[in-house]
Amino acid sequence: MRSEVPTQFFHVAQIFELQTFGVFDKQLLSVNQVDRTQQYTSNERLAIAMPVNPHRSLDRKTKLPLEAMTSRKRKLPSPTDPTLWIWVLVIAIALTIDWSKLPKLFTSSETLPATSSDEIPPVPSANDSSSDYQRHFQTAQTYLENKEYDRAEIAVKQALEADAEQPQGHLLLGEALTQMGRFSEAEAAIRTAISIAPEIAGAYSELSNVLAEQERYEEAIAAAEEAISQDSRDADAYATLSFALARQGSFDAAIVAAEKALSLDPNLSTAYNAWGVALTNQGNLSAAATKYERALEIHPEGAAIYYNLGLLLTEQEDYYGAIANFQQSIEINPFQARTYSALAFALFETEQFEQAILNYEEAKYLAPEDANIHFSLGVSLIQMKRDGEALEVLKTARDLAIAQEQPELLEAIKEQLTFLEENP
Repeated sequence: MRSEVPTQFFHVAQIFELQTFGVFDKQLLSVNQVDRTQQYTSNERLAIAMPVNPHRSLDRKTKLPLEAMTSRKRKLPSPTDPTLWIWVLVIAIALTIDWSKLPKLFTSSETLPATSSDEIPPVPSANDSSSDYQRHFQTAQTYLENKEYDRAEIAVKQALEADAEQPQGHLLLGEALTQMGRFSEAEAAIRTAISIAPEIAGAYSELSNVLAEQERYEEAIAAAEEAISQDSRDADAYATLSFALARQGSFDAAIVAAEKALSLDPNLSTAYNAWGVALTNQGNLSAAATKYERALEIHPEGAAIYYNLGLLLTEQEDYYGAIANFQQSIEINPFQARTYSALAFALFETEQFEQAILNYEEAKYLAPEDANIHFSLGVSLIQMKRDGEALEVLKTARDLAIAQEQPELLEAIKEQLTFLEENP
C-alpha cells in the first residue's frame, strides 16, 4: 500500500504551481510562507505570494499590483506546455514512493526530543581534561618552536589548567620563561616538573642553565651533574655543565665538559657556545670567535650565540660589529633584557646616545628588578647631563642592590650618588 505523501511535498508543489501560472515574479516562498497563505482568500494569498515591486502601478483600493488583480483572467497553460507535464510526472513519481522508508527531510517541532529546563549538564570526564591538555600542550610546543615564547606561555598555562599533574607541561613552561629571561619563574616551573617526575629527561639540564643565568653557579653545576648521573650519555647535560663551569670561572674544566658533549653529539651548538664562553674569559678571543661561528653554522637561529659573539666584539672594541650581533639576537628573541642592555652600551660607545637610552629603558621594562640595568642606565644619564633622571634611577638601583645583597654593585652605585650630590 502506498504511504501518505508528506504535506511538505505538496507545499513545495504549490509553490511551483503558482510560479507556473505566472503569479510569482521569479521568487519562491519558503514552506512556512505557503502554510500561512492557506489562511487567506485568493487575492490575499496572491498578495503574500507576489512581492510588490515599487515601480508597478497599484490598485488604490486593494493596494495590490494590477497584474496580480488580473491574474485570474490569465489563460491556463496549454496541454502541450512541457513545464506542466514535468510537474505532473514529478507528482506521479512522488505518489509511488514509500516515504516511510526514507529519512525525513523536514522535522516538525512535534518530533524534537523534549528537554527539561532544569536538566543537569554532563560532568566532563577525565578523558575530556586529557584532551584539553593535549590540545593546548601541542599548541604551546608549536609556539615554542616558532620562538613565540609569550604565546607558548599562555598556551601551556591553559594546558596545565586542564591537568596540573603533567610534568612535561611544567617543563615546557620553564623553557618558555627561560627564553623570556624570567629565570626565577622558570626555576619554579622546572622544580615543579621534577617534584612530579624526578627522573624526567632534560629537567636537571634546564634547571642548571636557569641557575647559571642567576649566577648561582654551585647549584647549577650540581644540577648538571645530577642530569649526567641520570644519563651518562646526555650530551646536553655536559654542555650545560660546561656553561656553568665557564660562568663560574673554571675555564679548563668547562672546555673538558664541552669536548665530552661534542664527543657524544658533534653537532651540538650549545657545546660550541659554552666552549666559546670559556675561551672568551681566558682572553683567547680569536679561538672563541671560531667556536661561536661554528655554533652559528649548526644553529643559525641561536640568539644566545649572537649575544655572546656581540660581547666578544665589545671586548675587542668593535662596537659596530657588536651592535649588529646584538640586533640579530634581539630579532630572534626580543625578550632578553641583557641583550638590550649590552646593545645600549655599544650604542653609547658609538655616541648614539638617544638610541642607547631607549634600549636601556627597554631592558629595564623587561627586567625591572635587575639592579645592574638600573645602574647602567643611571651612569649613562649622568654622562648625558640628565642628572635629575639619573638620581631617581640610581636610587632604585641602590634599593635593589641592598635587597638582593650585592655589596660590590652597591658600592659602585653609592659612588655615583655621591658624585651627583657633590656636583649639583
